[in-house]
Amino acid sequence: MLSPIKWLVVAAAAALALVAAVIYWGRCHGAPLDRQEAVRRASVRMERFAKSYHVGLTPLAVRDAAFEEDSNSWRVTFGNGECVVAVIVDRCHGDEIGGSTGCPSR
Repeated sequence: MLSPIKWLVVAAAAALALVAAVIYWGRCHGAPLDRQEAVRRASVRMERFAKSYHVGLTPLAVRDAAFEEDSNSWRVTFGNGECVVAVIVDRCHGDEIGGSTGCPSR
């Protein structure tokens, strides 16, 4: 038989797991990001990318933002005359660089 303190610890752990599951479900199974939010998140990612890679003298501008139904994510493409970068953004997994061309590392 568990002591009252052990019951309290078990109940707290179960409540924490339930809260984490609800947050995950709401975040990953809710509505996808809208275009404006996806572009904003991708732009923040591009600022970090530009600190580690040579992206040219002119700033990278948004060329395209396409929603991909199968993965429920956005592919936002940035580019200038020298460098093209694709950023994949979704509500559940955050953002990542999906590929780049002409952007050597520093």
